[in-house]
Amino acid sequence: MRKLIILALAVIVMGLSVFFGYTIYNNNNKSNVKNLPNESKITEISEVIIDDCTDEYNYEQNQELLTTNSEEEKISPSAIIKIEKNYQECRHTIVEEKSVNTNLVNKTKQDLEKEYEGWEVKKFSSNEIVISKQFEGRCNEEFVLRDVEGRIVIYKINNDNKEVEYEKTDISTDYLTQTDKNNINNGLKVIGIWELNKVIEDFE
Repeated sequence: MRKLIILALAVIVMGLSVFFGYTIYNNNNKSNVKNLPNESKITEISEVIIDDCTDEYNYEQNQELLTTNSEEEKISPSAIIKIEKNYQECRHTIVEEKSVNTNLVNKTKQDLEKEYEGWEVKKFSSNEIVISKQFEGRCNEEFVLRDVEGRIVIYKINNDNKEVEYEKTDISTDYLTQTDKNNINNGLKVIGIWELNKVIEDFE
């Protein structure tokens, strides 16, 4: 009888031990679960990280854009400027090409427009510039080249549309190509002093 009582007590003690141990284990698990972030918290954290990265990317993009804008194309020392003057009465376009003045070196398109106020900037790059402007009246720069006794003589067309001797050259027509001879014999027309000088240089 005494053995049965001791055995029953042992069983009861073991049962209580198992019960309390299970209870303590469950409480610890619940506490750990509470400390874990829920799904919405994880999403918020992800969004914050993404926003930070996006802001940094946008900032870098803006900085690159500002840098590009600040690096405007500027006129180089070796740039050529072409000047076109369009005359309404005679409808001639006088073209002149020359190296840019030193005061225009490293200037921007806006600087050029201020320097040539009233002119149209038709082309702008670091090495080549083209500007144009309309003028009333005649250009007074129309010339005719003719062969006179084996030499090229330059005539200028006046306001009465008559040829007036402008310059006798020492350029012999004997050494010109047949095409150039034919042009000279027919009266070679040249518009603009710059173009005239260029033609004469080619014949010399």
